[in-house]
Amino acid sequence: MASITSRAQRTHTLADLLAQSPDRSDMLASPRMANACVEAMLTVWLAAEATGTLDLRQPLQILDLAPGHGRLAAQVLPRLHRRLNDIGRAHWQFQYIAQAEATMHAAQLLAHPQLAPWQQHGGFSAQADAIGLVQAGNPLAVLAAGAFGRREPAWWGIHHANRLRGQLQVMPGDQDGQYLLRCDWTSCNTALPRLAGVAELLDFYRHALYSAAFPLPEHALGQLADLIAATEGRYLLVALDHGVADLNEIRVGALNPPSHWQVGVSGLGVNFHALSYWQSQLGAAVHTLPRQGSSPLLQLAWRDNASPEQISVAAVLEYAAAAQPAEQIALIEAAQSMPPSLALLRASVHDPFVLAPMLPALLENTPADQLAWQQALAATWQNNLALPLEASFSLDLANLAARLGQYGLARAVLRHIDGLAGVTKPLQAAALCGLAEVECHTGRSHLALPLLQRAMVLTPDCTTTHARHAALAARLGIRQQRGWAPPADEGDDMLVLEPLDDAHASAFFHQYRDPQIAALTLLDEFAHIDEVVAWISGPATQSGQQHFAIMHRDAAFVGVLGLTCQNGAGYFHFWIGTDFQGRGLGPRAARLLLDSPQVQCLDVLYTSVLAGNLRSRRVLEQLGWLPLPSKALPPDDDMLFFHYPLATVIDTTQLHVRLLALCAQTDSAFRFAPQGVGT
Repeated sequence: MASITSRAQRTHTLADLLAQSPDRSDMLASPRMANACVEAMLTVWLAAEATGTLDLRQPLQILDLAPGHGRLAAQVLPRLHRRLNDIGRAHWQFQYIAQAEATMHAAQLLAHPQLAPWQQHGGFSAQADAIGLVQAGNPLAVLAAGAFGRREPAWWGIHHANRLRGQLQVMPGDQDGQYLLRCDWTSCNTALPRLAGVAELLDFYRHALYSAAFPLPEHALGQLADLIAATEGRYLLVALDHGVADLNEIRVGALNPPSHWQVGVSGLGVNFHALSYWQSQLGAAVHTLPRQGSSPLLQLAWRDNASPEQISVAAVLEYAAAAQPAEQIALIEAAQSMPPSLALLRASVHDPFVLAPMLPALLENTPADQLAWQQALAATWQNNLALPLEASFSLDLANLAARLGQYGLARAVLRHIDGLAGVTKPLQAAALCGLAEVECHTGRSHLALPLLQRAMVLTPDCTTTHARHAALAARLGIRQQRGWAPPADEGDDMLVLEPLDDAHASAFFHQYRDPQIAALTLLDEFAHIDEVVAWISGPATQSGQQHFAIMHRDAAFVGVLGLTCQNGAGYFHFWIGTDFQGRGLGPRAARLLLDSPQVQCLDVLYTSVLAGNLRSRRVLEQLGWLPLPSKALPPDDDMLFFHYPLATVIDTTQLHVRLLALCAQTDSAFRFAPQGVGT
């Protein structure tokens, strides 16, 4: 039995259908587009500065007529800030104003993690009546990516020099989401829109067209008229959307009313020709980039009554050409059909839409050029924070970042997914499991357990998550049995220590590949990872020997600290891995151990270094180690010995005696002459 509101009985309008169309603003707001917007607005503002018509007592304003989810704003704001610093205009204040669709939309934009900091400092605002915030005095930058095709236009036609007014009728099609459209025409030679310049525009079409229909973007023209009045004729418009700017295309029906509509797919083309003609008649310079294929059109218009001759047309068009939509679309299509390419991603200025089709192949075969891809992923994520791609894209990006050892980026992305509203439970659980893996890889395993517990609540039937939780709990239990507990205050925001175990073997082997590490520390050489595993297991079973993995918050394993203790005396050594030397990590890691309970309970602490190892000697001096006169017998007679001043004060003779005793008790290779000190 059919409902009273069955599909055949519902009344629809074109406005209803447009409201269900996808918002194109975020898709159109590419990194190239953001760069072009910034450079074009700087050109206009610098031209005003050159003529003394820039009032820096008020902020330079940017009005976004279609902010979407905030992607363009999140890219333009930091770029503009950097460019102002680059050109010595850091003192210029600016305000990005987002024209929100409603109060809720404004609240979402203001709460956006990339936009909220700008809002706190007055650089960003969003509200439904944003045009009312525009101030006179400076050229206004108007951004309209996907803005002019969102409202139903007025339909007009010219037939044998007569003006016709069209009314679209919407009828349900054979399937849900499909509609048939019919335009009913009536003669309209007298009643014309009151907006200044529109009657002249329609009169132009009456003379230029013989028999053709076209949409008139009256809402867009009204917005521009209000902005021209508010700014006293000083503005820059950057508009991007699908549409037509060529009068010949209008003549052959390129802007005829649609006859079919598919919800979520169909959209209206913008009459950029009308926008161009109307603005030109009011004194604006208008340039529309030639369209390539079916790509969107990019139109720039500027007018400055205070300094009309100063703006460089060539400069503005050069920046616009760099944002050619057709090239961006070609890059996306190439990424869909080619193997992963850094060159493509860089050419797109790290567009997430270009990276997205590459991710499956990158996850299947981790790229060899890891550093370059790490940099590319970080740059792409900066352009993605406001992009409403599926959260699965972010999850794939995080997984790839973790595989490349880019744990800081992986953590940031996974936390972002966890905080997103509306994410499915399985996807959020996957993000939590990934975040737990990141914390385990970076020495914060104790933080991973509660993350896995949350994941188990979200997906209670996932056996993999339960297995991960059980394995991690067992690993932490073994550490606890050995007397290790994560410190309440880790003391360093980037480095932590954790007991060395076979989970570190692969990273240990990779970072130990510099032969100088073994030579300078007098440790074993390892030809295979199995030898590393055996070595790690050995000290763990020997009384008094402890080894700690030095774990970096964003880079995971970076080196090893060793501590051997007997009868209140300890011997300390450390090494930093091949990829992390020269970054100041050694002193920071050593400080963590020196301040730990394992060391503070000792009476004396020793270490040694080859006389020629100037770098390590400098580190020891920075940390407060003091030299000992103790001398070892050959072949270790080039070894220098040090002690760390602890609470117990011991004279030099006793320090030497206890060093000999410690070496004897731990079966050290060091041997000393009977006289020992000073020889």
